[in-house]
Amino acid sequence: MVGASHDVRDYTNPIPYKALPKIINKHWFNFTESQETNYSSQLSDASSKYKQLLYWLSALGYGTLESFRKACDKLNIEEPLRVLRRLKLLGHIELSLDGKRWSIAPTTTVQISSNSNLQEFILCGQQSLELLNKLQQYASVNFINQPFGDAPPCVHIQVDNLNNISTLHNNISNNLSITNAGEVSKQLASILPNINIWKNNLVKLPSIVTSCYGWQKFDGCNFVDCDLPTESGMYQMYSQDTSVHTPLRTLFYDKESSCWVSGDWYGLRFLALQQIQEPCIFIYNSKTKHLVVPVSQRFPEIYERALVLASGILPTYKDSYLLYTNIEPDLVNLLSSKLNLTCSGESTYA
Repeated sequence: MVGASHDVRDYTNPIPYKALPKIINKHWFNFTESQETNYSSQLSDASSKYKQLLYWLSALGYGTLESFRKACDKLNIEEPLRVLRRLKLLGHIELSLDGKRWSIAPTTTVQISSNSNLQEFILCGQQSLELLNKLQQYASVNFINQPFGDAPPCVHIQVDNLNNISTLHNNISNNLSITNAGEVSKQLASILPNINIWKNNLVKLPSIVTSCYGWQKFDGCNFVDCDLPTESGMYQMYSQDTSVHTPLRTLFYDKESSCWVSGDWYGLRFLALQQIQEPCIFIYNSKTKHLVVPVSQRFPEIYERALVLASGILPTYKDSYLLYTNIEPDLVNLLSSKLNLTCSGESTYA
């Protein structure tokens, strides 16, 4: 389930940046069950095209980034790079080391924590109608739409004990290949490095002649014009042709090692915030198992994947914050220690 997720060279195509408001430390953690909107009925049409996309990718197995874009275009799906990121967070797809080719992940059941006596799982990777029909013969299967319907629905599976998941796999694998990966969210969080080690392992770009480009530096909220980069931080590189307004690349400069590094956009921003000593905060409610993170401090992709695989549901946006569900305290402890996070707000660990 980790696979090529540690690769960072697939983010050479920049995602347009939208400036976000500065975080104001106030009494803003008040997510309640009544505030969570049930999108299932109104989003079924919106999510159906993403389900078709996943079936298409599953049938094809692998392809180029251009073929992925064309598939999105055929289904009238906008912003394919963002869609690609969501599919990676959900454990459905991986990219090659150079970021130019995609491949569908193997069909896998991933265990998630449950408040009932039933064992609960989500389905990741390669999917088909045949597989889903087969699953429904042997287990309780529910389809949960993603927030805003902008990704394939979560396939949620319930069985009454662990032996039954083995039986389910045996029945399915007569014709179809399926494996059980266990509780991937905690496994992934356990093996992920500290954010500083992660930074040191990013791809280094040694041959950038800074005087050949125009530069803007991220100041914690916006990108602002600057002279040649000399301080550590997140920068956007521009052509010296002033008629070109789109950044060529977004990179992080590490003054200590005198190296430029490339990584996922949110990961580089996260590093930049820590570089300028912007407090990176989160709020956790142990009763509801909700984790809230400011949108402006979204985690690097591989760390966020650990949160998403705890439920199979992408985060819900509310105001300027992201809400993750079914997050156990030990997962919060693991990620907060590795990302140098500070717990804030009225809610604390169990």
